[in-house]
Amino acid sequence: MQNPWDDLPHERPWVLPVDRPHVDAFNRHIGLNPDYVIDSDLFPEPCLGNREAPVVVLNRNPGIGENDPGIHCRPEYIAALRANLTEDPRGHRLVGLLPQFQDTPAARWLKRLFRALFNEGHSPEDLARQVLLVEFHGYHAKSWRPFPITLPSQSWGFSLVEQAISREATIVVMRGRRDWEIAVPALHGYQELVEVRSPQTSALSPRNCEPFDLVRQALSHA
Repeated sequence: MQNPWDDLPHERPWVLPVDRPHVDAFNRHIGLNPDYVIDSDLFPEPCLGNREAPVVVLNRNPGIGENDPGIHCRPEYIAALRANLTEDPRGHRLVGLLPQFQDTPAARWLKRLFRALFNEGHSPEDLARQVLLVEFHGYHAKSWRPFPITLPSQSWGFSLVEQAISREATIVVMRGRRDWEIAVPALHGYQELVEVRSPQTSALSPRNCEPFDLVRQALSHA
């Protein structure tokens, strides 16, 4: 399907025009609890990484780290995030694993997520192109609160997961499995799906993932 993120503005607020009425209305109604407000000053991250990756990690939405407001003012960081939203595969990388962005909250989160794989000898450079991260929606908030509708942009992210199933990628649902299985029904009963014991742990590891060997095998053939 057509990539809606081609229409993302080049200045704040960073919200797609087709999503903005819903995001603005959501923020008006949720305003009494700032933990759930969508921060449109932070660049959206609906997906990061190689869209042909052998391992796909599904999450809910990008959070807000303590230093994110400053990081999201750096032109080179925004350029790297935006490159993930284009159709040029050369820019499809997990930005937080790139050497120039090791000081970012995204880098710290990815280091926790991949610690077990690093210990097994996988390099950040390799994982930056071997894993695709897809968010249920791409807008930043401190805490998760679902929209009462499906945003127009979400269907594109769901299509990336459908493509991953078609190529028999290993898929790890870190958070929101019920929501993901409703949005992408083919996930239910999918043979290459990895179970997560503790979504709060945010670790792609033998202790937290079953069967972790699916991840190992997928990366070994990358």
